[in-house]
Amino acid sequence: MLPLTFTVFFQVQSVVILNANSNDPASIWIKLDQHQVSKAPFKVLDSQIGEQWIRQLSAKADREVYCLSYDPVVDTFKISEVYRIKKVHLRRQEVALYNPRTDSITGEGNIWVRRANLTGITLVNLVLPWAGGREQVLPEGDDESSLRVIGEYHDLIYDFQNIMGFRLINRRPFDLEFGSNLENGTWSGILGELNTNQADLSSVAYANHDGRKGVVDFSASLGPVQSVLLMSASQGPEWTVWPYVRPFSVLVWGAYLASIVGLVLALYLTGSESPVGTVLVFVIQRGDFGQTRSVSERGALMCLGILTFVMFAHYSAILTTNLTILDDPNPLDTFEEVYQKGKQLIFEKGEVVELILKDAPPGSVENQLYVETVKDNPQALVKSVPEAIAAVLEDSNKVYYSAIGPPIPGTQSHLILSNQMYAMTLPFPPTSEFRLLFNFYIERIKESGLKQQLRRRHTPILSLDHAQNEAGQGLDLSWTFGPFLSVGLGVGLSALILMFESALSQCQS
Repeated sequence: MLPLTFTVFFQVQSVVILNANSNDPASIWIKLDQHQVSKAPFKVLDSQIGEQWIRQLSAKADREVYCLSYDPVVDTFKISEVYRIKKVHLRRQEVALYNPRTDSITGEGNIWVRRANLTGITLVNLVLPWAGGREQVLPEGDDESSLRVIGEYHDLIYDFQNIMGFRLINRRPFDLEFGSNLENGTWSGILGELNTNQADLSSVAYANHDGRKGVVDFSASLGPVQSVLLMSASQGPEWTVWPYVRPFSVLVWGAYLASIVGLVLALYLTGSESPVGTVLVFVIQRGDFGQTRSVSERGALMCLGILTFVMFAHYSAILTTNLTILDDPNPLDTFEEVYQKGKQLIFEKGEVVELILKDAPPGSVENQLYVETVKDNPQALVKSVPEAIAAVLEDSNKVYYSAIGPPIPGTQSHLILSNQMYAMTLPFPPTSEFRLLFNFYIERIKESGLKQQLRRRHTPILSLDHAQNEAGQGLDLSWTFGPFLSVGLGVGLSALILMFESALSQCQS
């Protein structure tokens, strides 16, 4: 078995010996296989990442930062690289590291994003205790010396997809942003594994800030783990981690190439010699999408963009035809009645249903996970998150739904019902089995809710905005308007350009 490399940055002051106190809440636990559990001999940098993490680095300039490599054969961690923090740019969230061995600067940009020289599998479980209003003054002479770091998490995760290989979804299954606000409480950590076909990581471990630890075993259902799941065992928001291998980028460029090849082939088979065919060949030869030589070329590229959008929307399951919205539930409907409606959708259509309920019954969703067997229809309250996950994995014919965040009086509680693992495996490169889940939303609509948003914006539903929901402002769909506006302009301009050129050629003849 070849050694696997696990890369984590930490402070020298945070290093602990291998046999340290097992109750240390900030330790990182990694389960490599079903028989071996190893404790990493280090702590996460002040148990924080993102903006707070970088600001704390700025207060520790020229401190050493280590890169550890784990060798499962000898079950030890070794220091493979030593860096020194040379530059921290708060506004751009950049960290520059100096490597004395190679006499070079690395990490120009977010340290989590640009570590191309560090290869191998990255498996990290970050324990993030609530900062509780702590503040820290940066040293004199720093460009940001007047800045006080308040212990609040805002935009906690910065672009993890480049280094970790997965994306974070907070409360909304198709949110294209990375990270969101983390309010009130703690979360158990990141259970992650870089998407790879070489690793057989049958389980991963989680640790909580209060010392509770457990192991989530994926081996029964998923085999080699290529997807990850993050759940909170304490009060606070629950995060779902999807494996992220840049499927959207793959689909975008795949759609471009497929549309180009398809159109060229169609033009060739029909014997057409239209300007579009000429432009397509020109684009293939030049390989340049940004610089074109005529208006007709731009129009042709707009056509390609339209085809790309259609293919992208199809494979991403975000077309409006894939959206089902139930009528407003009767205000007298009980929680169980609404749940039964959602469950009926699940098994009629085999899809995921997200229930967004206002004033859910107290105690029914708070930091607990229910598992219901389809055949026998018993309800069992599972208090332990690992037990609940294991129960779901044992039988694929189970429905589970869980609260996303603690229910707050006067706000909405989110529940997810699914007949399959919510953290699904995405093969890479995409195969015929590659697909994303359709999403069906049920919402108790208030006056400023979904229907009013639709009437005002006339745009499809692509994601839910939790902050605006809590503020009673419905859904924030403004970001969805841009692509459709671009497509509409592309269609119109392309049609006008082609009609103009056709009329011009007829006049000349």
